[in-house]
Amino acid sequence: MVLVAASLPLSCTRGDTGHNTDFSLDEKSCATPSPISVPIEPGARQVPVIAAVPDIKGLSGLVLAARFPVRVGDEVKIVWYVPGRGELEVVKIDPGVSSRALWFGPVRHDGRGLNATGEWGTGFLFDSAGCWEIRLIRTNVAAHIWIEVLDA
Repeated sequence: MVLVAASLPLSCTRGDTGHNTDFSLDEKSCATPSPISVPIEPGARQVPVIAAVPDIKGLSGLVLAARFPVRVGDEVKIVWYVPGRGELEVVKIDPGVSSRALWFGPVRHDGRGLNATGEWGTGFLFDSAGCWEIRLIRTNVAAHIWIEVLDA
């Protein structure tokens, strides 16, 4: 199951870039499930992404997996649509709140330059059950999703 949760407070201020990408999370939580859209095709589901500033248009993720809910050992690919400027940084945080390496990515898909609305690909392997957080950071965008990974 892919869950999206917002943990408050989020600290957001306006500046030269229009958005501050620094936001703090009170604590990890998979308590608030996000509505997951009807599968687009077998193995593909759209997931809304929670941003530090709610007015960012076009921010979303397409989760590609062999099965839902996601389980330990599954290969999960996520195509992100992240407007903004600069390269995309993706941080994977395990249930113990440690940063972990991505399987691959982020890889730019659209090739339109650093100031364009970006499509990026990432890959994830999850080696333990629990709530994993994926953070997305560009120059003027900060956002995240929560993925609940079940035992194999």
